[in-house]
Amino acid sequence: MTQLSSSDESLVEQISDQESIIGMRIVLVHRYADLDNRRVWSTITLSLPILLQEVNSLLEQR
Repeated sequence: MTQLSSSDESLVEQISDQESIIGMRIVLVHRYADLDNRRVWSTITLSLPILLQEVNSLLEQR
């Protein structure tokens, strides 16, 4: 998301909850010891399906 925002800000704005996506990546990559299994499960079950829909929609537009 960070790299995408530097190349296409308008595209990133079409994806909801960009800050949370960036935050989750930071935790997964840099602060793995702070990982909360409930947060990961919530992301997988609630947020990931929405992200997949948004990305698929954006890909269909291109």
